[in-house]
Amino acid sequence: HSVLQQGVKGYQTNVAQSLAVMRIPRQGMDDISEIMQSVGGDSNITRFAQAFLDLKDPMARADMIRKSAQGNPWEKMYTVYVNGLLSRPTTHIKNALSNTVFLPWRMTERAAATGIGALRRAAGFGSTDAYRFSEIPAMLASSGAGVRNGFALAAHAFKTGVPKGWKDPTKIARQQSRMDLFNYKADGSMLSAGIKALNYAVTLPGRSLLTADEFFKGINYTQELAAETTRLQINTFEDAIKAGKTTEEAMLAGDTAVANFLAEPPDYIAQLAERGTFTQKLEGFGGEAQKMLQANTALGFAVRTQIPFIATPLNIMAETVSRTPLGALSKGLWTDIAKGGTRESDMAMAKVGLGAAAMSGFASMATDGNLTGSGPGDRGTRDAMIRQGWQPYSMVVDFNDIDDGVRQALSKIPTSVRFGTGDYAGKVYISYQGLEPIGALMAMSADYVDYSKYEGDNSRINEVAGGLAFGFANYMTESPFLQGVANVQQIFGEIFASQNDKGRFINGIDNISRTFAEVASKSVMPLSGALASVKEKIDPIQRDYQADPNMPAGLKGLMEGFNKIRGNLPGLSEGLPPKLNIWSETSSYEYAYAPWRMKEGKQRPVDQAMIQLNANVSMPSRDISSVDPTTGISTSTKLTTEEYNEVLRVANKEFNLEDNVMIVVQQIELDAGNGDLIRYQQAVKKVFTDTFSSAKEKVIGDSKYSDSIKKRISARAEQLKQFGQGAK
Repeated sequence: HSVLQQGVKGYQTNVAQSLAVMRIPRQGMDDISEIMQSVGGDSNITRFAQAFLDLKDPMARADMIRKSAQGNPWEKMYTVYVNGLLSRPTTHIKNALSNTVFLPWRMTERAAATGIGALRRAAGFGSTDAYRFSEIPAMLASSGAGVRNGFALAAHAFKTGVPKGWKDPTKIARQQSRMDLFNYKADGSMLSAGIKALNYAVTLPGRSLLTADEFFKGINYTQELAAETTRLQINTFEDAIKAGKTTEEAMLAGDTAVANFLAEPPDYIAQLAERGTFTQKLEGFGGEAQKMLQANTALGFAVRTQIPFIATPLNIMAETVSRTPLGALSKGLWTDIAKGGTRESDMAMAKVGLGAAAMSGFASMATDGNLTGSGPGDRGTRDAMIRQGWQPYSMVVDFNDIDDGVRQALSKIPTSVRFGTGDYAGKVYISYQGLEPIGALMAMSADYVDYSKYEGDNSRINEVAGGLAFGFANYMTESPFLQGVANVQQIFGEIFASQNDKGRFINGIDNISRTFAEVASKSVMPLSGALASVKEKIDPIQRDYQADPNMPAGLKGLMEGFNKIRGNLPGLSEGLPPKLNIWSETSSYEYAYAPWRMKEGKQRPVDQAMIQLNANVSMPSRDISSVDPTTGISTSTKLTTEEYNEVLRVANKEFNLEDNVMIVVQQIELDAGNGDLIRYQQAVKKVFTDTFSSAKEKVIGDSKYSDSIKKRISARAEQLKQFGQGAK
């Protein structure tokens, strides 16, 4: 009992759930089933008992109880890690915007379902129970009360760290234990107050996200309750009139039905409210995965840091898919439609119909240049567009119709030439990322238009379903709720696709070690996301965190991981070299706090020409080749960041890369588009290739860099001389 009292802060593991049985008040044997249910069933108790009995030393058993009740280091580190991810201001602003936009959208869907139900009833098909038009004004009228209820739920969540609707004491204790990462005794001392403040600061992002969700859940619940009671009252009144009741008796029956309904509202009202915030309970495979993936072991910690959020992205995906033609692949949608002639089928058809109509409108906006998707697949062309001011997944607003009078060199090329997004001057790009599920619908529509614009293979363009699915997946992987998924994909892609490719295998090893370094740092660094935002404001320059490419595999990844963390810390980032673009200009962060990432377009002749040509000119390779004077063997080495930046500087400042490109562009203009597009593209690429080759030769001859480069070339040549092409 003494040990349990010492670990009263909370229960986070199956062991702790089992121990909670001892703390639940019991009135008799009739309550045993309820007790078992509250701790997760007999399987959890069995596992606890076996683990407990396996320990023969009494002190080891006491230590097991204490650690399980307080949470082990893996769980505490994971809590720090997740709260760090959530600590960026933009995450919370986007969450609030998403919930705000989804409120009227769901109301519009109810109006559409009402229309479908009215037509169905008029035709005498299906159930007489359908959504009513009067529910819409009832929901609007309840908004004031909904906001007040939302504030009440939000205040409770912020204060206690748990939703107000939770009743399971074990679940509440387990959640609250996540708010107390560092154990302290509230004795009024300065140390106690400091540790309490540290707990509060570290867990504030998670608490804030829960608070926002509870606020919107309160609004959703109130509106859903108003709609349900309105429909119930109308249905009861009509049924009473049909049964021969007087108007007064029918009205009384309706009022009585509503009073009984409100006395104990059914659970499905809360479930509808949770759907509006994407917090509904996962079922099936998703639910099982959520139960299995716990961060209370080293392996569980590693997996969960790469998939920190399970419920939210899966719920977003489900809510999005159910509103698109891809809904045909959704089991839930077909289940509802199969209930033909019911409110559920009306709503299912309303979701798909309204979603399809919205996607058609979004596609039209994208065609007109008022909406952007992911852009072209060619990295070089996409980078040129971004330098012009273009931005992926954004709404485009033209603030002026100023005619700059400058139609750049390729204006005379025939319209068969593929364009980027045209003239960027005077346009502002407002990101819609995070406005789920509407943002995902916009992205799918815009991406399909982009496929049509940039994809040369018509057969692929015609694969509508495949295009929409790929666009949706591409958009979702950039979501903050899917942090780490891209890392996993990249790691496994490099390792399992490497086969006999030593370079790809080494890249995979470096990716693993880099991810390890990042996770290890963020799991002990409170508010890592907020620190990164502060850094971007204080030091807006993007830093190149790549380590010396000639370091051993694994060690290189570790150094890059730590450099990346360093590059996101205010006061430490300035020690890393800046990241340069192809024109040797420093790249900067522009939106440390703004969730909309508004960007005004700008005109640059050379980039506009590259976009119109779709030249797809990428950054130069980091490889540099030379002949070792001792052995006479020609080999290569990789440039360090400082050496690479010098190559970019020399190419632009000394060899006038931009001017040389524009000379070729002017020649193309004089040709008036009579030549083949591929020849134009090759001519532009040749300028870049030749200029960067000359710049590399200049850097090799520079006394500041030549000794280091030649030493690496010589070492590599000696390996080749001794071991041949199989040299490692």
